[in-house]
Amino acid sequence: MSYRALRYARRDKTLLNGFEEDNYAQNCGAETRSLDALIQEFITLRKSTTQLFESFTPEMLAYYGPEEQKGLTVEKIGRMIAGHSMHHCSVLVERYGV
Repeated sequence: MSYRALRYARRDKTLLNGFEEDNYAQNCGAETRSLDALIQEFITLRKSTTQLFESFTPEMLAYYGPEEQKGLTVEKIGRMIAGHSMHHCSVLVERYGV
């Protein structure tokens, strides 16, 4: 989603292909990594995403994506990213007590 936000912010009108998220999850290799490594990756990605969104001007944040994503602005993508992360953190606490 950060990549999508970047493309929108830069006014790239090229349509983006979808992807099969279940395949990504099944083939990510998380089971072979330590919890600390996963946490560090999350922190790094979160910082990178935050820095990306801090670089956007108000005009960029208000920009809408191509027609197939009517109503989806760069700012809304940022809010979706934050909300999605919060959702997954809640799942970890509720299901696994992490």
